Amino acid sequence: KPLPLNLIDIEDDMLLETLSERGVAHEELRLVGAKLCVDHPIFYNRIIFPIETIKSKTFTGITILTKKRVRNIQKKAKEKGKKFRKSLFPKGSFLSEVLYGYNTNNGYESLFVVEGIWDWFAIKKHIQGAVALLGSSISRRQASLLSKTKAKTIYLMLDGSVSIDVLKKLHARVTTVCYDKVVRVCILPEGKDPDEATKEEISESIVNSRVYLF
Repeated sequence: KPLPLNLIDIEDDMLLETLSERGVAHEELRLVGAKLCVDHPIFYNRIIFPIETIKSKTFTGITILTKKRVRNIQKKAKEKGKKFRKSLFPKGSFLSEVLYGYNTNNGYESLFVVEGIWDWFAIKKHIQGAVALLGSSISRRQASLLSKTKAKTIYLMLDGSVSIDVLKKLHARVTTVCYDKVVRVCILPEGKDPDEATKEEISESIVNSRVYLF
């Protein structure tokens, strides 16, 4: 899907609270081609990230709101029987067929798989090879993409809210498809997401990562 119109460059003087909260610099967004949408019925005031995975091209729109504001809006939306999504894909795009950062991060011996784009930025500060699922599941298509990388070891570092049972299923799927790779699971302390964890906590989860989950 083509990018929406009316996108503007993200300048240093733009006070985007979510960047301060996430510890992401304006320059980091510019380096990955992210822009701000200023006029669109769906993507207005969202940060637009282009995504390209082999033959698939699409984009997603990430909210500029802080975590606290998102939680409040989600709570109110739920009370009204509606749903507020932190990230939006364009209609007709195939979420399960892409991996954010894939084309620039598939040449490393170790590859870390996280859920969201903010997690991706957090991991990239410490580790070079990383891709984001843009969700909490791994499709066979995404597993197939992982199998095509040069990585010898794949680390699944999903959000702390993902249960052990789900991690077992995702680990089994990736292991089955990526049969020539070692697939390890990292579990962060206290149910944290990668973008909430410290460098020490991330390092410890890597050291204690598991090949088998029982």
